[in-house]
Amino acid sequence: MTNELFKAEVDRIDSGLPDHPDLTSYMRSGRAIRRRRRGAVALGAGALAAAVVTPAVLWGGGPATQPAKDPAPSSVAPAASAPAPVDASFGDGVTAAVAEGFPDAAFLDKTVGDHYEKSGIGVEPALGTPPDWANVFFWRQGYAVDGLQFFDTRASWDGAAAPAAGCSSTAFEVEQQCTTTDVNGYTVVVHDGVHVQGEPEGDWARLVQVVAPISERGNTQVTEVMAQVEGMSWAEAESALPDIDRMRTLALDERLRLPEPATIPELR
Repeated sequence: MTNELFKAEVDRIDSGLPDHPDLTSYMRSGRAIRRRRRGAVALGAGALAAAVVTPAVLWGGGPATQPAKDPAPSSVAPAASAPAPVDASFGDGVTAAVAEGFPDAAFLDKTVGDHYEKSGIGVEPALGTPPDWANVFFWRQGYAVDGLQFFDTRASWDGAAAPAAGCSSTAFEVEQQCTTTDVNGYTVVVHDGVHVQGEPEGDWARLVQVVAPISERGNTQVTEVMAQVEGMSWAEAESALPDIDRMRTLALDERLRLPEPATIPELR
């Protein structure tokens, strides 16, 4: 299936382009964390430390299998394979960046994608077994932060040059304010006072997107930080949500920038 056919097939869901945020993963985070929020926050720093030192356990894949050695002696050294642009340690860097700006954040979960696959709610990024690290194009991590319904970071690549980043009146059901600025060639879009369609009344979010310049291969990289509260008026939520400057600083952190994949995966 070509990229064009794939894009047509998933046209009914959000594309993830800068002016049309893909909110599926954020909505799932909110619903899951709504069910377990109290217990998850209690994990505190212990969960954060475990996430940093035990990535293999979180992935469930175990150590990589090493090729068997050739028993016959050889004077020719084997050619070294090119390293993958990303591996499981990318998440450690994201968590370290989050911890600097939000010391009370406790790692909860992640969604990583090297391909798309169908699910009950549409088409979603998924990680193969074994992971195809060279083609990882999507990486979301969720954190428990006291007072928030959820706090997520997300990094993604789109296989075609995205439309100019900016504010869109159709991206959200409700949006109190949206601003766009340029920071060293990166476009920073702040969606503030967002209510996502389908979420309960009283759920308010703040989303910061950073759109990188289009790559030499014509692909677009986006990093995002999103926080949401629940059961509040916007006046209450505006004060309860994390400071925009702190969220912007985190979204601009290089550790959140996912390396460009070899190819943008197609639907399997």
